[in-house]
Amino acid sequence: MASISGKVDPVVRRITAGDIAEALGKGLRDFQALPLYGLAFGTLYTVGGIVIVLCMTAFGIVYLVYPLAAGFALIGPFVATGLYEVSRRRETGEPISYAAIFTSVAGQPCV
Repeated sequence: MASISGKVDPVVRRITAGDIAEALGKGLRDFQALPLYGLAFGTLYTVGGIVIVLCMTAFGIVYLVYPLAAGFALIGPFVATGLYEVSRRRETGEPISYAAIFTSVAGQPCV
């Protein structure tokens, strides 16, 4: 069926419990194969949250901790790009290193 623009609308698939289980299984296999990368990104995200709380406490504006923590969750998808890059490199057989992962997340070309 064509839309107003004349292009064909994409077909939206329904997500089943099997799709979710498959995605979680693949993520677990990636983590089991290269656990340090997942732990590094988890640590980075955790330290960022702790720094927010400590800074707000030091500046005496503790009442802003909750709103900033809620906004900090928006950074999650950007942190997840590192995990996606590890998974992509593992799937394609490309070499995996911290430098390659972090430069791809930063948007700079890997050498």
